[in-house]
Amino acid sequence: MDRLPACWAPRPVPGGGGSAIRSRPRVRRNGRRTSLAEGTITRRSAAKSTTKGGIPMIYILDFVRRTARALCLLPAIFALASWSMPASAQDWPDRPVHLIVSFGAGTASDIMARMIANDLQQQFKKPFIVENKPGADGLIGTEYVARSKPDGYTLLLSSGTIQSINPHLYKKLPFDPIADFSPMGLLCTLPYMLTINAKLPAKNLKEFMAYAKQNAGKISYAYSNGPGQVGGELLAKALGVKFIAVPYKSSPQAMTDVQGGHESFMFTDVSSSKPFIQSGGLRPLAIASTSRSTLLPNLPTMEEASGLKHFDMITWVGVSGPAGVPEGIVAKVNSGINKMLSRPNVVKTLADLGAEKGGGTPDQFKAFMKQQLDLWGKKVKEANIPLK
Repeated sequence: MDRLPACWAPRPVPGGGGSAIRSRPRVRRNGRRTSLAEGTITRRSAAKSTTKGGIPMIYILDFVRRTARALCLLPAIFALASWSMPASAQDWPDRPVHLIVSFGAGTASDIMARMIANDLQQQFKKPFIVENKPGADGLIGTEYVARSKPDGYTLLLSSGTIQSINPHLYKKLPFDPIADFSPMGLLCTLPYMLTINAKLPAKNLKEFMAYAKQNAGKISYAYSNGPGQVGGELLAKALGVKFIAVPYKSSPQAMTDVQGGHESFMFTDVSSSKPFIQSGGLRPLAIASTSRSTLLPNLPTMEEASGLKHFDMITWVGVSGPAGVPEGIVAKVNSGINKMLSRPNVVKTLADLGAEKGGGTPDQFKAFMKQQLDLWGKKVKEANIPLK
């Protein structure tokens, strides 16, 4: 090799009579100046010496100096790299995992989240903490997860309200309902149903339809999420009347006001309305689905009760993480959900909530999410709801 890269060229030394490397400090020994190590090549001798290949020794010394400095930094570089690398899927979880619920306590989402968290905590022997972050139709908690670090320690209780319906109700969302998340597993699906204040004179759906037409412009409905609003507007369109839509922050608050007579009716999921029905405050009229609920098998569907179609309204619950969660962690969460769903007591608990168990792979869950997004887009368009 006759020539070295220009980056190895030594720096000029002022007054040094040409190019030379910056030599090590010199000390006096026995009354004479010498380099720190006897026998080392000084910068003046190096400037005059060359290798057999004709390369100045000063280049060689400069290369050795720079290499030595780089080698000294290697331990620090490796330490920094190991500190910044995410934990492997094999080590996950090695600390508490936070499961974010975008709705308030007592909602169907909250009930499901606590069931999942408890089961996964037992499986993985680490805390799974449920955090409620309600508000803005679930957008606050959902955006929080979408912007979180994709390390598997911040998960979202995904739902049809957030990722199937809201995208069609808002002009702009702070996240993409599919691309900004890592689908992990589908827990269950739940049908919606029409409930009214128990003190109203209507005893069934046909009677309520007649009552609504007689009191056009006076009937109000409560809603706390997208499905509730879409259901109310679809019913108004089917009857040819106008209802007063009253938004609420959470389903329990909305049902409390319907029970108290402040509003007339609402579409709600079967699980969260169960205690209000049992207390006698709400009267269920029909299931907004193509099939009856296992929890209320004697309750007819909307079509059976009145001939009204297009009320196939189901919501779903699953678990997702922010986009970019390592596949190994996604697989572990998916395996944990499927193990949970394989136990008869869990299936019974879901059935008692009016839910049908889910399961499957992350890819199947993602495909289901896309299908529900398209389906609800058509329903929102049919309901003619103004964008928020």
